[in-house]
Amino acid sequence: MKLYTILPLAAFAGLALTGSAQAALWSPADITTALWFDASDASTIHTDDAAEFVSQWDDKSGNNNHATQDTESDQPQTGSSTIGGLNVTTFDGSNDYLTVQPFSSAQPHTVFFVAETTGSSGRQYVFDGANDNGDRNLVALRSSGTVQFWAEKWADSGVSTPTAPLIGAAAFNTSSSEIAIDGTNTTAHDVGSFTMTDGMNLGTNYLEGGDWLEGDIAEFIIVSGAPDTDTRLTVEGYLAHKWGLEGNLPVDHLYKAVAPTTAVPEPSSTALLGLGGLALILRRRR
Repeated sequence: MKLYTILPLAAFAGLALTGSAQAALWSPADITTALWFDASDASTIHTDDAAEFVSQWDDKSGNNNHATQDTESDQPQTGSSTIGGLNVTTFDGSNDYLTVQPFSSAQPHTVFFVAETTGSSGRQYVFDGANDNGDRNLVALRSSGTVQFWAEKWADSGVSTPTAPLIGAAAFNTSSSEIAIDGTNTTAHDVGSFTMTDGMNLGTNYLEGGDWLEGDIAEFIIVSGAPDTDTRLTVEGYLAHKWGLEGNLPVDHLYKAVAPTTAVPEPSSTALLGLGGLALILRRRR
């Protein structure tokens, strides 16, 4: 066996021999998430029958905060719509919703999502805390014609809701809360300090009047901690390039032209020596 055996061995180990660090596309797996739903990942979508009605949407954060719906008539659908060529979860605007129980998330935290509404009126809820006594956070599309969010009181983003898919980032941090739509940030909103301690719903404010989302949720992420501009820009860039929404971002957005990446560490000298030694051993055994 010849010495160049080290090359495929290095490739198998995921190491580069170029002497420089490599780059990989960034994903939410590179940070600590409290909850993460991704409709493009078919392995996370569970259905009860061939009609593709969703009984469970798995949490990819590793925290097992799965979203479920046992009543088939209330289940949203998968496989019927796409955004950017990728599968989404579709809510009918009538009674579809998923619930996450138990789940709690104290402020500060930031909610990121890609969603769209095809409804023409009313509050189109992306999510809502499950407790009807005010112990909740929420984001609603097309509420009074704009995107709004709420903890103890409404905060209007001032951004009109398009009928096309949008990228949302709602940072709940009591009096200094922020909301960004398609990379356009609005700040200094006072949405109060209420937190989610009794679960949450996707696609409705079921326990507070029964407004429903008529539209799609593609991806939904909650990150704990104070609002962070770098994190917001990175997640927005990831969502934009993944779901084909780069055109939604403003021209000066950090990730308008390219998706965010993360560095892959260079192979250590120890690792390279180990691979070299293995190659020599294999050579001698020939």
